[in-house]
Amino acid sequence: MSWFKKLGPESRSLETIHGHFQEMLRDAKTVVDKALDGLLGRADAKALHAEVFATDERVNQAATAVRRELVVHGTVHGTETFPSLLVIMSLVKDAERIGDYGKNLLLLGEQSLQLGSAADRAALERLGARISKGLGIARELYATEDAEGGEAFMKESKAITAELDALVNAGLAATGENAAARVLALRFLKRVQTHASNIVSSLVLPLDQIDFYDEKR
Repeated sequence: MSWFKKLGPESRSLETIHGHFQEMLRDAKTVVDKALDGLLGRADAKALHAEVFATDERVNQAATAVRRELVVHGTVHGTETFPSLLVIMSLVKDAERIGDYGKNLLLLGEQSLQLGSAADRAALERLGARISKGLGIARELYATEDAEGGEAFMKESKAITAELDALVNAGLAATGENAAARVLALRFLKRVQTHASNIVSSLVLPLDQIDFYDEKR
Protein backbone atom coordinates (compact mmCIF):
# COMPACT_ATOMS: atom_id res chain seq x y z
CA MET A 1 0.00 0.00 0.00
CA SER A 2 1.12 3.61 -0.44
CA TRP A 3 1.75 5.35 2.87
CA PHE A 4 1.88 8.63 1.01
CA LYS A 5 -1.71 8.29 -0.11
CA LYS A 6 -2.91 7.17 3.30
CA LEU A 7 -2.04 10.55 4.74
CA GLY A 8 -5.30 12.08 3.56
CA PRO A 9 -6.99 13.71 0.59
CA GLU A 10 -4.90 16.92 0.57
CA SER A 11 -3.20 16.58 -2.80
CA ARG A 12 -0.77 19.49 -2.85
CA SER A 13 1.39 18.52 0.11
CA LEU A 14 1.19 14.83 -0.78
CA GLU A 15 2.37 15.44 -4.32
CA THR A 16 5.25 17.54 -3.00
CA ILE A 17 6.28 14.80 -0.56
CA HIS A 18 5.97 12.12 -3.21
CA GLY A 19 7.99 14.15 -5.70
CA HIS A 20 10.85 14.77 -3.28
CA PHE A 21 10.97 11.09 -2.33
CA GLN A 22 11.12 10.02 -5.98
CA GLU A 23 14.00 12.46 -6.48
CA MET A 24 15.80 10.90 -3.54
CA LEU A 25 15.49 7.40 -5.00
CA ARG A 26 16.66 8.52 -8.43
CA ASP A 27 19.69 10.36 -7.09
CA ALA A 28 20.57 7.59 -4.63
CA LYS A 29 20.69 5.14 -7.56
CA THR A 30 22.98 7.53 -9.45
CA VAL A 31 25.32 7.67 -6.45
CA VAL A 32 25.52 3.87 -6.33
CA ASP A 33 25.97 3.51 -10.09
CA LYS A 34 28.80 6.06 -10.24
CA ALA A 35 30.42 4.56 -7.15
CA LEU A 36 30.39 1.11 -8.72
CA ASP A 37 32.02 2.54 -11.83
CA GLY A 38 34.82 3.90 -9.65
CA LEU A 39 35.13 0.79 -7.49
CA LEU A 40 35.34 -1.59 -10.43
CA GLY A 41 37.69 0.55 -12.49
CA ARG A 42 35.20 1.48 -15.18
CA ALA A 43 36.00 5.13 -14.39
CA ASP A 44 38.51 7.08 -12.32
CA ALA A 45 37.08 6.95 -8.79
CA LYS A 46 38.81 10.15 -7.69
CA ALA A 47 37.52 12.01 -10.73
CA LEU A 48 33.97 10.97 -9.77
CA HIS A 49 34.27 12.21 -6.20
CA ALA A 50 32.82 15.71 -6.64
CA GLU A 51 29.90 14.50 -8.77
CA VAL A 52 28.99 11.65 -6.44
CA PHE A 53 29.14 13.78 -3.30
CA ALA A 54 27.12 16.56 -4.94
CA THR A 55 24.47 14.05 -5.97
CA ASP A 56 24.32 12.65 -2.46
CA GLU A 57 23.93 16.19 -1.13
CA ARG A 58 20.80 16.46 -3.29
CA VAL A 59 19.55 13.30 -1.61
CA ASN A 60 20.09 14.89 1.78
CA GLN A 61 18.43 18.13 0.74
CA ALA A 62 15.39 16.25 -0.56
CA ALA A 63 15.22 14.35 2.72
CA THR A 64 15.17 17.62 4.62
CA ALA A 65 12.41 18.91 2.34
CA VAL A 66 10.32 15.77 2.89
CA ARG A 67 10.70 16.00 6.65
CA ARG A 68 9.69 19.65 6.57
CA GLU A 69 6.57 18.82 4.56
CA LEU A 70 5.71 15.96 6.91
CA VAL A 71 5.92 18.20 9.96
CA VAL A 72 3.66 20.76 8.29
CA HIS A 73 1.23 18.06 7.22
CA GLY A 74 1.05 16.54 10.69
CA THR A 75 0.60 19.93 12.30
CA VAL A 76 -2.24 20.87 9.96
CA HIS A 77 -4.06 17.54 9.71
CA GLY A 78 -3.69 16.13 13.20
CA THR A 79 -2.53 13.10 15.13
CA GLU A 80 -4.44 10.55 13.02
CA THR A 81 -1.78 10.98 10.34
CA PHE A 82 1.17 10.34 12.68
CA PRO A 83 1.56 6.56 12.08
CA SER A 84 1.85 7.10 8.35
CA LEU A 85 4.16 10.07 8.85
CA LEU A 86 6.48 7.91 10.93
CA VAL A 87 6.58 5.29 8.17
CA ILE A 88 7.59 7.88 5.61
CA MET A 89 10.26 9.19 7.95
CA SER A 90 11.68 5.65 8.06
CA LEU A 91 11.58 5.26 4.26
CA VAL A 92 13.31 8.61 3.79
CA LYS A 93 16.10 7.41 6.07
CA ASP A 94 16.45 4.26 3.96
CA ALA A 95 16.87 6.36 0.81
CA GLU A 96 19.44 8.53 2.59
CA ARG A 97 21.41 5.48 3.67
CA ILE A 98 21.53 4.14 0.11
CA GLY A 99 23.35 7.30 -0.85
CA ASP A 100 25.67 7.01 2.14
CA TYR A 101 26.68 3.45 1.33
CA GLY A 102 27.18 4.46 -2.28
CA LYS A 103 29.68 7.08 -1.11
CA ASN A 104 31.42 4.42 0.96
CA LEU A 105 31.80 2.29 -2.16
CA LEU A 106 33.34 5.20 -4.02
CA LEU A 107 35.75 6.01 -1.19
CA LEU A 108 36.82 2.37 -1.22
CA GLY A 109 37.43 2.63 -4.96
CA GLU A 110 39.55 5.73 -4.45
CA GLN A 111 42.00 3.63 -2.43
CA SER A 112 42.75 1.44 -5.48
CA LEU A 113 42.69 -1.67 -3.30
CA GLN A 114 42.75 -5.23 -4.58
CA LEU A 115 39.30 -6.80 -4.93
CA GLY A 116 40.49 -10.36 -5.42
CA SER A 117 40.73 -12.66 -8.40
CA ALA A 118 39.07 -12.19 -11.76
CA ALA A 119 36.24 -14.40 -10.51
CA ASP A 120 35.87 -12.30 -7.37
CA ARG A 121 35.67 -9.10 -9.40
CA ALA A 122 33.21 -10.69 -11.81
CA ALA A 123 30.95 -11.62 -8.89
CA LEU A 124 31.11 -8.05 -7.59
CA GLU A 125 30.28 -6.67 -11.01
CA ARG A 126 27.39 -9.09 -11.52
CA LEU A 127 25.86 -8.43 -8.12
CA GLY A 128 26.40 -4.70 -8.47
CA ALA A 129 24.49 -4.76 -11.75
CA ARG A 130 21.60 -6.68 -10.16
CA ILE A 131 21.45 -4.25 -7.26
CA SER A 132 21.59 -1.23 -9.56
CA LYS A 133 18.76 -2.62 -11.66
CA GLY A 134 16.81 -3.34 -8.47
CA LEU A 135 17.10 0.27 -7.33
CA GLY A 136 15.38 1.37 -10.50
CA ILE A 137 12.73 -1.29 -10.07
CA ALA A 138 12.15 -0.27 -6.44
CA ARG A 139 11.51 3.32 -7.49
CA GLU A 140 9.04 2.20 -10.15
CA LEU A 141 7.27 -0.20 -7.78
CA TYR A 142 6.79 2.55 -5.25
CA ALA A 143 5.55 4.99 -7.87
CA THR A 144 2.99 2.50 -9.19
CA GLU A 145 2.09 0.91 -5.81
CA ASP A 146 2.69 -2.54 -7.30
CA ALA A 147 2.28 -4.87 -4.31
CA GLU A 148 2.64 -8.03 -6.43
CA GLY A 149 5.85 -6.71 -7.92
CA GLY A 150 6.95 -5.82 -4.40
CA GLU A 151 6.59 -9.43 -3.30
CA ALA A 152 8.73 -10.57 -6.22
CA PHE A 153 11.29 -7.88 -5.46
CA MET A 154 11.66 -8.99 -1.87
CA LYS A 155 12.16 -12.63 -2.89
CA GLU A 156 14.86 -11.57 -5.33
CA SER A 157 16.39 -9.38 -2.64
CA LYS A 158 16.69 -12.32 -0.24
CA ALA A 159 18.48 -14.30 -2.94
CA ILE A 160 20.90 -11.44 -3.58
CA THR A 161 21.66 -10.87 0.11
CA ALA A 162 22.18 -14.61 0.64
CA GLU A 163 24.75 -14.65 -2.15
CA LEU A 164 26.43 -11.56 -0.74
CA ASP A 165 26.60 -13.18 2.70
CA ALA A 166 28.16 -16.31 1.23
CA LEU A 167 30.83 -14.24 -0.53
CA VAL A 168 31.51 -12.27 2.65
CA ASN A 169 31.98 -15.50 4.59
CA ALA A 170 34.32 -16.81 1.91
CA GLY A 171 36.34 -13.62 2.07
CA LEU A 172 36.58 -13.78 5.85
CA ALA A 173 37.83 -17.35 5.63
CA ALA A 174 40.33 -16.62 2.84
CA THR A 175 43.99 -17.30 3.58
CA GLY A 176 47.07 -15.99 1.83
CA GLU A 177 45.37 -12.79 0.67
CA ASN A 178 44.00 -9.55 2.05
CA ALA A 179 40.28 -9.76 1.31
CA ALA A 180 39.34 -6.76 3.45
CA ALA A 181 38.44 -4.45 0.54
CA ARG A 182 36.31 -7.09 -1.14
CA VAL A 183 34.49 -7.94 2.07
CA LEU A 184 33.79 -4.26 2.76
CA ALA A 185 32.47 -3.74 -0.77
CA LEU A 186 30.17 -6.75 -0.42
CA ARG A 187 28.89 -5.51 2.93
CA PHE A 188 28.21 -2.03 1.53
CA LEU A 189 26.34 -3.58 -1.39
CA LYS A 190 24.27 -5.66 1.01
CA ARG A 191 23.27 -2.56 2.95
CA VAL A 192 22.22 -0.83 -0.28
CA GLN A 193 20.06 -3.84 -1.12
CA THR A 194 18.49 -4.09 2.33
CA HIS A 195 17.56 -0.42 2.41
CA ALA A 196 15.97 -0.71 -1.03
CA SER A 197 13.96 -3.69 0.20
CA ASN A 198 12.89 -1.81 3.31
CA ILE A 199 11.37 0.81 1.01
CA VAL A 200 9.59 -1.79 -1.09
CA SER A 201 8.39 -3.57 2.06
CA SER A 202 6.00 -0.67 2.66
CA LEU A 203 3.96 -1.97 -0.28
CA VAL A 204 3.38 -5.43 1.15
CA LEU A 205 3.94 -5.56 4.91
CA PRO A 206 1.91 -4.31 7.88
CA LEU A 207 3.17 -1.10 9.44
CA ASP A 208 4.77 -2.82 12.43
CA GLN A 209 6.85 -5.15 10.19
CA ILE A 210 8.25 -2.54 7.81
CA ASP A 211 12.04 -2.29 8.10
CA PHE A 212 12.29 -5.90 9.30
CA TYR A 213 11.88 -7.69 5.97
CA ASP A 214 15.25 -9.44 6.28
CA GLU A 215 14.75 -10.72 9.82
CA LYS A 216 14.32 -14.46 10.15
CA ARG A 217 10.70 -15.34 10.86
